[in-house]
Amino acid sequence: MHPEVLQEYKLGDMVAKYLIDRDSMQVGFQLLPEKVSQENIITDNCFMESLIQYKLTGDIYNEAYAGGCSMRNSESVRKLKFSEQTDESIGEQLQVNTIMMDEDGHRLIHHLVWLKNMPYVRISCTFENQNKRLSAQDVRAGLAAESSSSDRTVTTSQAVASYEANFIMAVRKWI
Repeated sequence: MHPEVLQEYKLGDMVAKYLIDRDSMQVGFQLLPEKVSQENIITDNCFMESLIQYKLTGDIYNEAYAGGCSMRNSESVRKLKFSEQTDESIGEQLQVNTIMMDEDGHRLIHHLVWLKNMPYVRISCTFENQNKRLSAQDVRAGLAAESSSSDRTVTTSQAVASYEANFIMAVRKWI
């Protein structure tokens, strides 16, 4: 099934187009010059990639191998499902938030910000772990496996802080 247009935003001489695959509930993103004709965009035999790319430790890589160097289309990404999209105009700024969630309580928000008359957009993502118990268990297991001492005690807050710090370091590596 071909993706369908979820929403389009005219941003000066650009168009931000959000696409959705209704079978997988994945959302893709295109940023195009306004004057590009749809007939010039090849869509046959193309795979839409998710607008959010990330990988949680323990989830498999795309097609089970990436040499540890890619978060692209990992199991973590394939678990994400479209939740909602909001847009807000404040003065000369437009912000579009696209929210994706998985069944483990991970909420990822893709932010697009455009200031009127600017020839660019700013894009960032926010990761929210709404299942603190799960992340603490995941991190505690990871810390226990890495620790040479079996009597090391990790509190839930330490585990969550470590989990968040490791996620931030992984994201910074790719920026």
